[in-house]
Amino acid sequence: MKIKERLCFLEKLGRLFDRKEKLEFLFIMLVVFLMSVLQAAGVGLIFPFMSLLMNPALIDQGGKLSWIFRFFYFQDGRSFTVALGVLTVGMIIIGNLISALAVWLKSRFVWQQSHRLSTAVLYR
Repeated sequence: MKIKERLCFLEKLGRLFDRKEKLEFLFIMLVVFLMSVLQAAGVGLIFPFMSLLMNPALIDQGGKLSWIFRFFYFQDGRSFTVALGVLTVGMIIIGNLISALAVWLKSRFVWQQSHRLSTAVLYR
């Protein structure tokens, strides 16, 4: 689609929704964006955690893991590994919960719009 056609489509779409529905749509898009960020963060934490499990000496070799270890004043490598594991699992769980919320919000919005449009067509 050309830019002019896309703008025309967005203009028609904008006339289809009232102010409340537009705000609800923007909120859904915000939740979807948050979902993608949390999913990426959860996946991004898996590699450092697995690297630390396979080679606990990474804490002493410098780099980001060493900096995090010193910044949060961990006493030993085991507590740091457990904390990183809990953080990784927590991020994945939170990401999945936000993902479920996003799917529910999107489905609810689509069903509401379908109902509203169907009712409007039947009353004409």
